Formats: sequence, structure tokens, C-alpha cells
Amino acid sequence: MVFWAQGRQSEPDRATGGAEDSRTTADFSGLWGGGLSVLTVLLVVLPAWLIGGVGPNAQRGFFWIAMLAMFGCWCFSLTRSVSIRQLPVTLGIFVLAIVLVFLQTVPLNAGLHRTISPSTFGWWEQLSTSSAAGAGQIDSTSYSISLYPESTRRELYMLALAAAAFLLGAIVGADRIPMAIIGVAAAINGAALAFFGLVQQLTYDGRLFWSIPLSQGGAPFASYVNRNNAAGMLNMCLACAIAWMVWGLVHETHGLSHHRIPRRSPASDPLASSSWLAVARQRLLDLLAPLGNLNFSTTAGLIAAGCITAGVFSSLSRGGMVALIGASAVTLVAVALAGRWRHSWLGPVLLPVALGALLIDHAGRSDTVIDRAATLLDKQARDADGRWWLWSEAWDATSHLMPAGSGLGTFRYAFRLYQQQPSASWFYHAENIYVQTLVEAGAPGIALLVAGLVLVATACWRLLTTQDPWSYALGIAGVFALASQAIHGLFDFGLYLPANMLLLATICGAVCGRAAKMEGHLNSFDSPSMRRPTWWIGLPRLRPLAASACTAALFLLMLGSAHVHREAAAQAALDASAELDLQQPQPLQRLDQAIAELTRVARGHSREVDVRRRLAQLWTTRMRVALVDSMKQESETPVSDQPYWAATEPNRLYGRIQQWTARQMDSPLATFRSSAAVLENLPQAIMHLRSARSQSPLVPEVHLMLAELTVLLLKDFDNSQDLQRVRITARSQPGTLTRCGWLELQAGRIDRACATWKQSLTLAPEQFDEILQVARGSMDLAYWIDSLVPDSASWILDVAVRRFNEPVDQPIRRSLLNHAERLLHAIGPYDGPSNYYLGRIAMLRKDGNRAVTHLTRAVMLQPEETAWRYQLSIALHHAGRTREAQQHARVCLEFEPENPRYQALLRELIRDRTASKRRT
Repeated sequence: MVFWAQGRQSEPDRATGGAEDSRTTADFSGLWGGGLSVLTVLLVVLPAWLIGGVGPNAQRGFFWIAMLAMFGCWCFSLTRSVSIRQLPVTLGIFVLAIVLVFLQTVPLNAGLHRTISPSTFGWWEQLSTSSAAGAGQIDSTSYSISLYPESTRRELYMLALAAAAFLLGAIVGADRIPMAIIGVAAAINGAALAFFGLVQQLTYDGRLFWSIPLSQGGAPFASYVNRNNAAGMLNMCLACAIAWMVWGLVHETHGLSHHRIPRRSPASDPLASSSWLAVARQRLLDLLAPLGNLNFSTTAGLIAAGCITAGVFSSLSRGGMVALIGASAVTLVAVALAGRWRHSWLGPVLLPVALGALLIDHAGRSDTVIDRAATLLDKQARDADGRWWLWSEAWDATSHLMPAGSGLGTFRYAFRLYQQQPSASWFYHAENIYVQTLVEAGAPGIALLVAGLVLVATACWRLLTTQDPWSYALGIAGVFALASQAIHGLFDFGLYLPANMLLLATICGAVCGRAAKMEGHLNSFDSPSMRRPTWWIGLPRLRPLAASACTAALFLLMLGSAHVHREAAAQAALDASAELDLQQPQPLQRLDQAIAELTRVARGHSREVDVRRRLAQLWTTRMRVALVDSMKQESETPVSDQPYWAATEPNRLYGRIQQWTARQMDSPLATFRSSAAVLENLPQAIMHLRSARSQSPLVPEVHLMLAELTVLLLKDFDNSQDLQRVRITARSQPGTLTRCGWLELQAGRIDRACATWKQSLTLAPEQFDEILQVARGSMDLAYWIDSLVPDSASWILDVAVRRFNEPVDQPIRRSLLNHAERLLHAIGPYDGPSNYYLGRIAMLRKDGNRAVTHLTRAVMLQPEETAWRYQLSIALHHAGRTREAQQHARVCLEFEPENPRYQALLRELIRDRTASKRRT
């Protein structure tokens, strides 16, 4: 309570009018202000403990809290509108962003769409053209700019939630007492998250909260699955803790009575003529003097800041560390430029750093933190991280999507259309908010983002130059939070999580709202000398403006709440249907129940494509169950269901249909397609798949299922177009590409099958065993080797040694070695690796002299490669040059004395050389 009492007793801001400011403080000290403050605290504290607020059930609660808060602000604006009618200009950025994202979801006619966004129009046309339609005709007359409109609509509502948090901060957080409540709550929450993260690291058992398994992996910290997101949250909490600490420091020491702190001249400085020892002693006393006046606010802020600092570094997030250091530097420079820096504050400011270091050391994490931070300077570690090539290829995608973007929330799908470097990973985010904004929202989106940053920075500067300690502390919080997230956004996607987004929006809203209120008070003075231009800080002072903004926000929040409610219902239905093992026969009653539940929740949410795809799988399973029952009735001798069930696999049915079609066996084709099991179920599955494709053409599994199932139903259906879409949209999905190649092979298109499998093997070489099992009985592998295997000499050699050692496999082995040699010759001048691989090829061909020549060159170029020297020793031994082989084997053991292979080789060489001497 000391903190709140001191807040009420603080000296009124002379520049903003003490009477007006005291009146607004009184407005928010009653029931309205207390209730709105509590709702705001819930909105910025609660999501962090719900895994960042990523689940639809949690987000439904956030929307309800925001709606209650907006309703309270709306009521307040009607009763006491004088105090909140000066809203910040930055609110207009949110309005423009919402309009932009809304326009991305609006269907456009073909001509306008082609003009505004030719790239997305081209993708819709290429990936959504009906196979039965003519060239250039698409399934619908109009499509949206977004390549996944429902996902973009979801992001629209999340953007509305951020705008509501900003508006709430501007209205509630712009006053002193609510601002203090929100800031202190965020600081305490950050300290609690940091402490929990440290405890979790010391007792981690592979599960979040010691109870939630991480099914998709992750590097968790505190309540976050991703430590980078946790570090971003902690940096914003640290901004609030620093503001808490600075306010107490300013309030207890000199205050801010002077606009700028004058420097002492040498003539007026009593220490100028003293000895260096006396000067140093006096400077040290000046440095430590504020520590003797620590009050509750400063001490509590110091402790919270120290805990949060320890948490950021203990999270092992390199982006978080860089953001903390960079934000600290930016804040110090901004304070110095504003003339608010005092050397006597250096001691208290450094205390959180010392406290954080002590906590890290006490937890035994200091060595781990140092090793993790050292990787920032390690080029090999940075390259292995994968972000560099991801940013490079995402940047290349922006040149195609720049005019209007691919739609907010579509990066995970759109990026795969432009991905060039092989990678089996599916990147949900660009790990850089600026690049992702360019991909998803184009030039208008990045322009709005930069404009928002500039306007918030301007408001922060306005608060830093004021004489009010409260506003000054809030300005520091705004600078640190904005700088940390602007820097961290270069390496992470934390602001896409509701928890991080809501806290930053609230802080920025409080900063901009406080600056707008101050500027509004200045312009209310009669003296022209006191008026200042406010067009970049405050909106026009229109009485219904606040009520209108609250009404619009409330309307969008209601739509968003309904949307996430449908999404939560869809997620629950998907989870329930996941309990059905569709690889085994299921009772029709359970299948019908799951189909009915998913059909009920099928429309109007961002999981609609997943729901439609699951419905297609359920209808296909239902068809299989009906076919099994039909075959059992026709069978004269009863057998188990398993052979019948295996025979009804869609892939086997597809292959059988292709064989009947190739042999022109019309009778079994007509019988199968006219059966009740097919007619009752298969059209339903295809209908849901086409509906999913109309929602978004970017999901390769939808195209794959359409290519597989439509052939079963329609006569003379050509699925090559759908399979081509699979290759386009599944660049980073080796399993999907392998299935695609299988369908091409069964359709008799061997060249396309090999090209597809080559694309799959480039991503995941381990798929070769599955491909080999399918291809061996259907094609001449020796003939198709060049078209099938990836262009990697090392991989080809490994396969040749492991898989093709039998005499019957010698033609395939020769083809593999010839292909590898052609690849090496095409590379150009032989370096160390090229000579090594050529030497290995010669060894496999039993060409000893050539093997020794190439391996010797390779070892001369890279003598530290002991594996190459080991192969050279073997080649020399086979060529009868045992003495030289023994020398190279000894060098290998010098490098790796514990290697058992090198030890065994040297023993064998010594034994053979000894036996040779005895014979002579």
C-alpha cells in the first residue's frame, strides 16, 4: 500500500495541468476503474500461464475478458467521456491493419484479383482448377487474396483482440493508479515465470508443468513450449520491472524538476583540483548514495528485475539475450538524449544485473548460459540453426507476394510454394516478424508495422521529456519493451502468441494513451505559447470517438469469440475422432457418430480444412467396412476380416482400378463403381475434399486423396493434375511425395514416379527402403537409376554398399556407381571430397591403382580427414603396399587412439607384414 499512497501524493505535473490529472486519477479510483484494472491485469497475466494462450479454449476466455473490459470502457465513455476523449493516433494503425486483413478475405472478381495480386491469383488458378474444367477455368467465379481465407479471418480476430488490448491500455493504463497496478502485476508475473522456469530446468522430466507431454518436441521454459517465446515475454515483464524501479528511484532522489540536467563546468566542480584518489572516492560515494534511500518500490522493482534478468539468460534463448542487451542500450541512449540520465542512478540500475548473475550461478546454470551465448559467435552453430537459408528463401518469396501478400496466417502453407532448399521440416513461421509480414501482408502490411513502431516510439519520447515521474517511468517501460520486441522480432515469432501480443499491446496503449492525454491537456490551455501540434500523438477531440472505438472493438470481439468457439468445438471433435484407429475396421455406429459430430462443426473456422479432410477419411473407412461386409457375404468359406480389410486399402483399390482400366476390363470396373458401398460413401468423401480445396488449395494431403479416390469413382478420370499439385505443395513432405510417386507408378507414369521419388529422397534418404520395396517388382531399377536417386555421391555410395551386394544386384550397383561418377565429373575441378568419392568408386569396382591415386590426392588436400586416410590404408593394403598402408593407419590412430576400427586395421597390417617377411 505504500506504493499506492506515494502515487497519490506525487507532485502534479506542471506541464499537463495538476487539476485535470488529479480528476482523471479520481475517475479510475472507484468501482469502474478498479474493475477495468482487474480485467486488464487478467488479460496480460493469465495467458502466459496457459502455454502462451495458443489453445482455442484459452483464447475464448481472453475474448470474453476483453469484451467485458470493452463494455466497461464503453459505459465509462458515455458517463465520463471528458477524461478519455483524447485517444492516440496509433489506434488508427490498428484500424487500417484490420481493414487490410479484412480485404484479404473478400472474394474478388478475376480481373481485379489479377491486377491487385497476380501471384495469389495464379496460385488459385493453378491449384484449384477442376480437372473436369477447361484450361484457365477455376471452380468458382471469385477468390480472395488470401490463400487460406479462414486462417486469415482467424488472424483478423486476433488482431482485433490486440487492438482491444491497446485501446484498453490507452483508456485505463494512461492514468496513474491503474497504470501502476498493471505494471506491477506484469513485473511480478515475469518474476514468477522466471523462478518457475529455473525450477523447471532443475527438475525437468520431459513434460511441461511435469504433466503435459511435448508430442511435437520443443525447448520449453517456464509455461512456454518455446524458450524464445518465453524470453520475449520476460523482456516485456522486465520493462515493467525497470519502470517500477525507476519510478521509486526518481521519486526518492531528485525528481525531475529540471528539464535537463546541467553538467558541471571545471571551474565550478570542487573535485576538479582534488587528487585522483579523492575524485574516485567521491564518485563512488555518489554512485552508492541512492542505495541508502531505497524505498519499497525501488527494492521490489530491483528484485523483480533481477529475477527476470536471470530468467531471460537461463532460458538459453540467444534472441532473448540479444534483445535484452540491445534494449538496454537503446533505453540508456534514449534517456541520455532526453537529458534524464543521472550518474548516481548507475548503482541501482546495475543491481538487477548482479542479482540475476547470482541467481544463475546459484542455480548452477552459469556454464550452460555462457556456452549457449558463445554460439552466437560460432559460424557453424549459426549455419546449423537453419534460420539463414529460411530468411533467404522467405525473402525471395516476398518479391512474388509483395503487392498484397498471401494472407495473414498463411506463411506455413505459402512458404512451401517457394521453398528451394531441401528440408523435411515444416516451418510454421519465418522466425522473423518483418519477413513474415512481407510474405503475408505485403508492402501495405510492412508499412503499417513500421508506422506503428514510429508512432509508439514518438509517444515514448514525449513521456521521456516530461517532468512527471510517473510518465517518465512509463516512457522507459515503453522504450525497453518496444526495443526488445523490435530486436527479438528479427529472430523469433513470439508476438504471434496471444500472451506476448496482449502484453505488448497493453504497454504500447498505455504509453500512447498517456502521451495523448498529456498533449490534450496542453492544447486545452488558452495561451498560444503552450499549444503544441498533436496530430502524430492524439486523435481529434471528438466526444463520441471513444464510445465509437469501444463499440467497434466490442463488435469484432464478439465475432472473434464466436469464431474461436467454433474452432474449439472443431478441435474437440477432431480429438474425439482421433481415438478411432482408421487402420483397423471400426463399428459403423462409431463412424457415423464421429461423422455427425464433425459435420456439425465443419464450417466457419480455421480448422475447416482439417475437419473436411478427416471427414473424407471417415467416409472412406466407412466404405471399406461396407466392402468388407459385402465380400464376406459373397464368400463361400468364412475367413477373418483382415485379408478383406487389407484388400480394401485405397491404394490397393487404386492399383486394381488402374490395372482394370489398362486392360479394358469394363465389367469389374462397372460392378465396383455401382456397388452400394461405393455409391453411398465415396461421393461424400470426394465432396468434403473438394470443399477443403475450395477453402485453401495449399494442403497437399487434400490433393493426394482426391487423386487417389476420384479414380475409384469416375470413369476415365485423369489424376495427373492433382498429383502435380501434390508435388508443388508438398516440397518439404517426403512421406506425401513417396505416396504421390506410388500413385504415378500405378498409373503407368514411371518417369513422373521417379522424379517424385527423387524429390522425396532428397528430403529424407531413409525413404529409400520403402520406395525400393515398391519399385523393384514394377520397373527396371538399373534403367531408371539416373531419374530416381538424388544427386548426392555420398548417398549413392552408401546405398550401393548397404543395399546392393548380392550378385543379382550387380546391374543396379553398376548403374549407381556410374551415376555417382557422372555427378562428380559434372561438378568440375576435383577437390578433396571429389577425389575421395572417386577413390571409393574405384575400390568398389576393384580398380586398386585408381583408388590409391584418388584417395592419395584426397588425403594430401585434407590430411586431417582420418576417415579418408583409413580408406587409403585399406586401398594400399589391397594393392600390396602394406608398409605404406601401415604408416597411414598409424597416423589415423594418432588422431583417434581409441577408434576400434583403426586399431583392428593396424593389427591386421602388422600381422600380414610379419607373415610376409617370414615367407621371404
